Amino acid sequence: MLSSKVSRTLTRYIDRATDQFNLEPNLALNLEIADYINVKKGNAPREAAFTILKRINSTNPTVTYLALNLLDICVKNCGFPFHLQIGSQEFLNGFVSRFPKYPLPHMNKVQKKILEMLEEWNYMLCKSNRHSQDFSRIHDLRELMSFQGYKFPKVDEDSVAVMNPSNELRSAHELAMEDLEAHKAKLQELLRRGTPMDLAEANALMKVIAGYDKENTEDYSALASAEIESIKAKAFRVQHHLENPALVSLDEPLESAMESLKVYKNKVVRLLQTEDEDEYYVHKLITLNELLHDVLQAYGINHDFNEQPLPSSSQSSQQSNNALIRNESSLVDLLDESSQDNLNVPDNAVSFNNASVFAGFPDAFNSNKPVSNGDSVHKSFNVETTLPILKSDSLLLSAKLVSYNPASGTASYVVYLSNDSFASSVSNVTFQVAVMKSQKLQMLPLVGETTISPKQQNAAYMMMNISNIGHDQKSLRIRWRSYWTVNLNTQEASGESHLPLQI
Repeated sequence: MLSSKVSRTLTRYIDRATDQFNLEPNLALNLEIADYINVKKGNAPREAAFTILKRINSTNPTVTYLALNLLDICVKNCGFPFHLQIGSQEFLNGFVSRFPKYPLPHMNKVQKKILEMLEEWNYMLCKSNRHSQDFSRIHDLRELMSFQGYKFPKVDEDSVAVMNPSNELRSAHELAMEDLEAHKAKLQELLRRGTPMDLAEANALMKVIAGYDKENTEDYSALASAEIESIKAKAFRVQHHLENPALVSLDEPLESAMESLKVYKNKVVRLLQTEDEDEYYVHKLITLNELLHDVLQAYGINHDFNEQPLPSSSQSSQQSNNALIRNESSLVDLLDESSQDNLNVPDNAVSFNNASVFAGFPDAFNSNKPVSNGDSVHKSFNVETTLPILKSDSLLLSAKLVSYNPASGTASYVVYLSNDSFASSVSNVTFQVAVMKSQKLQMLPLVGETTISPKQQNAAYMMMNISNIGHDQKSLRIRWRSYWTVNLNTQEASGESHLPLQI
């Protein structure tokens, strides 16, 4: 029942998108169809692909043109299950059914569009895809038609960049989920065809999905690390090019290379917000993040790359908005060599940038009221002013002591997020903190606005709990690093602050 309902809905949507009375492609509807295919999954990719194919082979050229446009949108916005269908022999035979065995002197508009799409598929799915072996029929068809004399247009790399895996950085978990989706789609197709050979392959694939066949299961940690090393190699080459353009050349324009490094930088920041189980992988991410920062900063210095000076907090190191201390390997290494102690970066030192409802906050915000926490009672100090941690032309971070128990050596701070800009919003705020190695830190999820409007004060906050504090300490030394987005540009700052333990 559900399958037939999905089929009817898809048919209705596709008929609307390819109606002969449409004056031009309906981009919003086409994207809605792609989203529907991704959400419904199951048999929806096959139903959609072959329903669109019927419209492509319509005798009405307007319907054909609109259907080709819809197919292009679906290919570039749907995942492996849809790609598997357009790579099948059945689909490809229908797709080129209007081509004679040998090319005519002049091809019509539809034939030129089909050749252009085949060339893009060959580039995206057969050359730059982890599952290229599943799309060998596309490559074989392209080579056969080329041998017969058909001329394929040059690929517009901008039009296929959305599907180019080289512009992505994926964690081991993301790679595993990507393969699981591919395995499920292949399994469904094998079971649908049901030949003895297909069923034997399906049986082997089920063992891989279930985890029984270890030999044919990818080492996703190694793949994720290899992606990092590939990006590092590219970043080093760009860095050497900036230092000596005459000796080191690039395979692409410098501006294009820098844009891709900015994309990687944003992805690394997002991964650092979620990856905390594999310490080796996290270390590689941090190292890559700092290399990318150095390259982007070097490019910015030479090309006015949106750098702004950053006023530092009391006793903190002065940094620019996009500057980190050079040659560091992590927040831990930011400590002075002369110190007798080390900073400790806890597992949850990275606060997530999504708002989260936390019902268990202590009543420490009422400074005249003691806070109960189990068998102990925290003495709350009424600190009327907050200590600025980061003050930039956009993001403001300030900390306030809300409770301190000298007997148990525990303290709680609230870190407020504000926006000092008159015109730009602040979003995607990430705040990393390291404390002394003898101490322990707990960062609670961010609460409040995820996008902070211009001049909005204390729009969000996060709680920071620190334990193992020495009874004779007058302040807490922390190292911090923050990332945030303003006008689609990622900003960064780092420094050192001393948080008060008394009025």
